[in-house]
Amino acid sequence: PALQIYSSDNINTAPNVYESINKSDLKPVYWQHLGISLSPKSKIYKSIRINRNSQSRENVDYPSFGSISQSISAEKYQGMNIRLIAKVRANVKGNKNQGQLHLTIKRKNGKYGYFNNMEDNPIIDSLWKDYTIEGTVDSDADTIIFGCLLQGIGKVDVDEFRLQVKTSNSNKWDSIKLSNTSFKSSNSNLNSADWKLLGKKYNYNVVYDSLYGGKYCSISSMISNEDKKLFDLEPADGFIYSTKIGNGLSCAFPIKLYSDSIGTLPHADKYLLRTLLQKINSIDNSQSNLEKNIIWLADAVIAWNIFQHFYPYFDIVKVDWENVLTVTLEEVLQNKNEYEFYKSLCKMVAFLEDGHGVVTHNKYYYGRGGGLPICVEWIENNLVITASEDSLFRKGDIIKVIDGVDAKKYLNELEKYVSGSPQLKRYRALNQFGEGELNSIAKLIIQRDDEETELNYKRERLKGTLFFNPISEFDFPDIKNIGDSIYYVNTMSTDDRMFNDSLNNLLQAKGVIFDTRWDGKWRQGQKSLSLNTVLLHLIDKPVKSAFWLVPKVIYPDRNKLQFYENRWTRKPAGQKFKGKVVFINDPHVVSKAETYMGIVEYYKLADMVGTTTAGCNGNANYIDLPGGFQVMWTGMKVLKHDGSQHHLIGIKPTYPVEKTIEAVKEGRDEYLEKAIEVIKNSN
Repeated sequence: PALQIYSSDNINTAPNVYESINKSDLKPVYWQHLGISLSPKSKIYKSIRINRNSQSRENVDYPSFGSISQSISAEKYQGMNIRLIAKVRANVKGNKNQGQLHLTIKRKNGKYGYFNNMEDNPIIDSLWKDYTIEGTVDSDADTIIFGCLLQGIGKVDVDEFRLQVKTSNSNKWDSIKLSNTSFKSSNSNLNSADWKLLGKKYNYNVVYDSLYGGKYCSISSMISNEDKKLFDLEPADGFIYSTKIGNGLSCAFPIKLYSDSIGTLPHADKYLLRTLLQKINSIDNSQSNLEKNIIWLADAVIAWNIFQHFYPYFDIVKVDWENVLTVTLEEVLQNKNEYEFYKSLCKMVAFLEDGHGVVTHNKYYYGRGGGLPICVEWIENNLVITASEDSLFRKGDIIKVIDGVDAKKYLNELEKYVSGSPQLKRYRALNQFGEGELNSIAKLIIQRDDEETELNYKRERLKGTLFFNPISEFDFPDIKNIGDSIYYVNTMSTDDRMFNDSLNNLLQAKGVIFDTRWDGKWRQGQKSLSLNTVLLHLIDKPVKSAFWLVPKVIYPDRNKLQFYENRWTRKPAGQKFKGKVVFINDPHVVSKAETYMGIVEYYKLADMVGTTTAGCNGNANYIDLPGGFQVMWTGMKVLKHDGSQHHLIGIKPTYPVEKTIEAVKEGRDEYLEKAIEVIKNSN
């Protein structure tokens, strides 16, 4: 009700709605975001509304619940069909915060028979509706238990429980007489002997509402954010935020509201609000293509807004984000199917230049299902095949054209849909090269030596993803003495146990090479070697990580943005490598791995050969969108040890390597050759 929308020409149309209100007996209500919490996967990020019950999901895998229930003897109803009906509405937000009816049959042997608690079909609608559970009473049933529960955080209202039964050869449902299932005989606190209450973190109240027309039971979580601020910042008293919203309109609203015992001021008109909710609820957006476009438009708008207010790198990433919204919405309106929308959303996220910025969907996990059995790299300004599972392709072949498009142009087009630094966009686009519809024909022009050949290849089942290509140029060993007391360690295939088993040899070696490149192998359930384990043997005194800066957000549009600053310390393991240590890096090194490479870089603990790392660090955050889409992105800012920029820059090698086509044809690993050379030249 405090929101004002007005003509942008009328600059004095946004007065302070709280100027004339006596605030002495009122509580301030406002949001605090440490990053922003939108998904159970958001982990460290938090969002709370001060002086209001939290609507965010508890950060546990299995949230608690509050339940009311009744039980009756089942003896007369054994073998009958049974159904439970009740009126319910919910005020919940966030994953796994939900209302549920429950119906349970307890058998004479003490075990449970039929059971349904709507776990897979929860109640999240804010309007009163009838909900039904229907099942069968077990033939040896002893007790029928029924009721309603609130799982997680929020509030659920319930009324008019009805329990009905019928025999299998009857079409008529007969009502079972129950006690106080409309709560008419209960006082405000539900302490009636008719109802059993379960869940100490919850309130159980009977509410009288003249608008509803009588009493109902309300289950609400007791978890409150009062006096539990995430940080000390608070919006300025009386601050009115105003901004243009397009088409000659502006809006203005207070960032901090004030609340009495009823709710925030000014109070909303309950009749108007319910009418609005009913109209919204009546919209059926599940059928026509137009309705799908509406959902896709909503997805784009939701994601765009999250980034507009919470993405921490707009000071580095120079993009007209307002224009990105316009371009994206225009494109989405033209999308003919879900896959086209997926690509449009990928393109929008790519403008963020965020290495964590990845759109996923269970149908389109980085592709349409088909691909080529090759690994390619950009070498000497050519698209070069470095490995293949089919003899039709050879190492060193140059792809000139694919599906009628110049290979470089084709690669550049792929990069438009990949978010991140230039080196990471190129790396991930190469992983996707040749992707297309399963069983479709890829038409290629290949240059082999001095001859060009046309090849047609039916796309096979796509094995790789945006992150990983399972076809590898080399056969990487786990841990191996490669001569002259120089050890090679493949960090992808080696785990901490294998590392510790070889630790004595590694500690005494002339040199140790740690290869962080993706080696092309899937290892279900196997963990790779922790770079933290390696780090502890590189140091003889404590070292610190880079700076983690989590946004502290209380204003829209990242105004007056401040950060919570943190970093951690690592102490030496006591045994240090005696020889030279070299890391082989490329853009596969991203996020957590860059944390350790940043420490190596700053403290000069080892040399690095290869190419620059991804230039993306910081805990990922997640946006869950309607239609099954999810967007991963970076929710914090990370700076290097000296306070300089890491994002888009990454960790540069001390010994850069530019691969050659000749070495590819000869099967030589130039990164490994350079690492060996660095060790041998160190003595």
